[in-house]
Amino acid sequence: MNKKTLETRQGELNAADDKLKMEEHDDHKRKEQIAEIRNRVKKLSGELDIPTERLPLAEPHFTLVSCEDLGYKNLDSAIRMYSQEQLEPAQANNYNRLDSLDYFIMAFTALAAVAADFVLVGLPPKNHLTPTVDGGVIQEGYLASAIKSWNCDSDNKLAKWFKVPFDKATTPGILTGLNPNNHRFHTFAHDPSPFGFIAGMFDIARGTMSGTTLHGEFLNIPTGVPADKAAVLLAPITWLGHLVSDVATKMGLPVPGSSIFQLITLKVPAIAGNPTVADVVRQLYLQGFDCRHYLVGGIVPGLIEIFIRLYHFLRYSHFSACEDHTRVMRDVKRDVEKIQLEEKLNSMLFFSHAFVSAANAGRVMIQGMATQNPFEALRNVNLAQWQIFALRAIQFARIKMRDKACEDAVLNRQAVEENWTKLRDLYGLDDSENIPDTVIL
Repeated sequence: MNKKTLETRQGELNAADDKLKMEEHDDHKRKEQIAEIRNRVKKLSGELDIPTERLPLAEPHFTLVSCEDLGYKNLDSAIRMYSQEQLEPAQANNYNRLDSLDYFIMAFTALAAVAADFVLVGLPPKNHLTPTVDGGVIQEGYLASAIKSWNCDSDNKLAKWFKVPFDKATTPGILTGLNPNNHRFHTFAHDPSPFGFIAGMFDIARGTMSGTTLHGEFLNIPTGVPADKAAVLLAPITWLGHLVSDVATKMGLPVPGSSIFQLITLKVPAIAGNPTVADVVRQLYLQGFDCRHYLVGGIVPGLIEIFIRLYHFLRYSHFSACEDHTRVMRDVKRDVEKIQLEEKLNSMLFFSHAFVSAANAGRVMIQGMATQNPFEALRNVNLAQWQIFALRAIQFARIKMRDKACEDAVLNRQAVEENWTKLRDLYGLDDSENIPDTVIL
């Protein structure tokens, strides 16, 4: 080994020795820093008077209460929260539940309406086109006969004041099948409905008559000159005045919506000859089922609406059981109560109208079996009653299928509040005092 190599290794040994001494120095310095930190902590602990011994933990204190003390059979019934299966019967115990008085009012109202349907409405009074049918059981209604006895000529003063282009009884040179008996049924503007109003505005403005022929074809023929600006502005008054002049004539006005029935060409197989729906409705009009009889039939659903709504208002208008410490919950409970009371009202109206409609259907069947004449049976239909029943059925279905999440939350909150109230009563505390920690066994 030469001299140069020895010098190199000696240098490496010296460098390693210096590094070791430096690390020992750093280690000693760190120990001094740790000792200084410990001294500072001890000094700070003495100033804060921190105990050096570990104190024992305080034992928790609970008051044991049995389920029987709260009026429950077991723990499950004490910690009561409604499940999804329990919510529906629980909701039935709220304001939407019908009680015995509600059922009595419904039964009384429905029976009174059925009596009015048989006695006051009855059959439409016969006219010169009504065929004589033997064996009928249902008689003409007293009120219907009284109203039909008030007649006037078709050329009365109102008809002269409110002349319209759509009141042509015949159409010379054009095969339409219109005549003085049926022209009001076949012209759209004679329909006392929103559709008839729109058709009347067009006919008055353009000087035309629109409707359908006897065979169901569309009809639109010019019968006068187009109206000027003043006549167009007065068209609503002219249309209404002309319809009023036709109400008490021998044939009267068709029932509201007759213009829609004119467009239905479906066959009715239950009647001999398979006439269309338009043909059946036209024959009923010609046999006396006009707007006057429709209005008389409106007495039946009107009785139900007035009696049920008046009873509901008198009994529940000022009823409120909303008591809560927070304004938000008071508002929520009040809204839920309002919805449930509305559901009760809809239920009472629906069931009352359903009973009366079923009675009217029975009346149609009785007359049909007694006379073996389908038109004589259909003359017993109370169209106004069936329209209102359809409306109430839709409202009833909508409110029954509503989202009940908010009502479910209120029910569960009420269950919790009942338990808290029982605990406060058990300890004899008022609302301002806190209930001690309690374990229910």
